[in-house]
Amino acid sequence: MSRFTVFEHEPLVLSRQPEVDDFFHLSPYVWKVEGTYHLAVRVQDPKTLDSFIAHGVGEDGRRFEMARGAAIAPGSNPLEKNGCEDPTVVPLDDRCLVFYTGWNRETGIAKLMQAMGPTFDTLEKHGRVFPPDKRYAYTKEPSFVQGPDRCSMFFEYADGDLSRIGLACAGSMAGPWRFEDPLVIRRKEEWDLHHLSTGPVLYTPGERITMFYNGSDEKADWRIGWIEFDTNCRTVLRRGREPLIRRPPEPSGMPDIAFAASVVVEGEDLWLYYSIGDQVVMRARLRETDPDAGE
Repeated sequence: MSRFTVFEHEPLVLSRQPEVDDFFHLSPYVWKVEGTYHLAVRVQDPKTLDSFIAHGVGEDGRRFEMARGAAIAPGSNPLEKNGCEDPTVVPLDDRCLVFYTGWNRETGIAKLMQAMGPTFDTLEKHGRVFPPDKRYAYTKEPSFVQGPDRCSMFFEYADGDLSRIGLACAGSMAGPWRFEDPLVIRRKEEWDLHHLSTGPVLYTPGERITMFYNGSDEKADWRIGWIEFDTNCRTVLRRGREPLIRRPPEPSGMPDIAFAASVVVEGEDLWLYYSIGDQVVMRARLRETDPDAGE
């Protein structure tokens, strides 16, 4: 038996403005504040591939009323000239911290950026997260764990033409971040033998730490799986043998990609938010049915 059972999949319903009705929506990051669901999502022009991050709110975690315009948009910084993408939201006691990807089409480089403000609608950009580094020149899509004695960040980086999952640590979310040796490696002759990318972390202090990560085969067909770490993210404890989620056969005509972005706990259930085909945002209801299953 698998550790997690997937019970249902359903598309998110977004109140789109006319000017972006035919744009792609992906990387849905959902979180709750005092019973209200919030959504930060990447909105991408299918013609130019330029993108920005939009914000919406909803009551049931599936339907969202989207604000007009962009919450985070490309500006004067050349690192994000053509795109602000793939948000990760960290609600703190008195402010909202957002990590996102800045994209420049001319250089072909993505950089992990950050913004902060009292609310998601009042953010101020604070530039790049990491100092220049040759190995980690291309960084994006972080996930975080606040352990007993350090904060750990998993992030995607480029190793040549391949996506990999890196690890950085700091004393707090404010940084500074120091790189450590990667923990998550590709597995030969498995579904995640080629590309790897971060996904959302399921974490309760004092309990197991699980990341729903993204992996692909040599055809770049992406799936969603899971991996478990120790309390300070220094060791991999277990890893699912089979993927949890694949892109459904319908609708056809889009890339074979399922890509996890966020997770929300609702009692015994987990709502895992993801995108398919780099175009459509979804959620799946999961439940942990065999806690001891795994590799």
